[in-house]
Amino acid sequence: MEHNTPAIFCKICFILMEITISAVPYQLLRKTNPEIFLPLPEYFSKIPFEKIKSLMFLYDKDQIEEIKILCNYFSYEINLQIGATPEQMHELLSIKPPKATLSNLQRKDNCLDLLLFKEQIQELLQNFQFPKENLKVRIEADPEQIKTASKLGFSKAELDFAYPFKNEKEFQKFDETIKVAQKMGVFVSFGKGLKLKEIKDILAKFVPDELVVDIPFYQFSFQNGIKYSIDFFDDLKKKF
Repeated sequence: MEHNTPAIFCKICFILMEITISAVPYQLLRKTNPEIFLPLPEYFSKIPFEKIKSLMFLYDKDQIEEIKILCNYFSYEINLQIGATPEQMHELLSIKPPKATLSNLQRKDNCLDLLLFKEQIQELLQNFQFPKENLKVRIEADPEQIKTASKLGFSKAELDFAYPFKNEKEFQKFDETIKVAQKMGVFVSFGKGLKLKEIKDILAKFVPDELVVDIPFYQFSFQNGIKYSIDFFDDLKKKF
């Protein structure tokens, strides 16, 4: 019975795990080829989202009106990834998405260094009253970043990390990050940038509170890519 307990616990965590689809790949297609690809509201209204928690979009000033429509008229939750600057926070309060992820849009990985910008972030959070329970921060998978996030009042963090892990040291660092997050009650999200086969592999070791899935752009259609991913997780749940 003792040997089954961890497996049962992991299965429960897997069932409770929220799945968020990143719409950023389609955003890029829409931006570079607006004459070919449908506006965001029209496109995403055609997709059934019963099995996912939310859609994640990246802030883009050229698509702001389309994102506002998504936030105001769609029943599923929109998570808007936005820069941690006063200008961007003004935009955030104007758009009023159900959820938001603070990040550094100047970095390739979009991670916000909380150790470096702790005072600025603290001031930003004081000046702009976006509901903290709906606010997440994108950071490197590092125990110190998690500790700082918790001290700043963040209860949710999206972790960025390289996978597969290059060595045992990197694995241990990620493992410690997850443990610190659990100890401090920080909701953990990860998965962006991972391939489906890599997701399957890492879920055997770590089950996040939320899994963010980048949909690959299949040659037949982005929508089929979403369906493929949802079917993938349905099948994975049966085997987990």
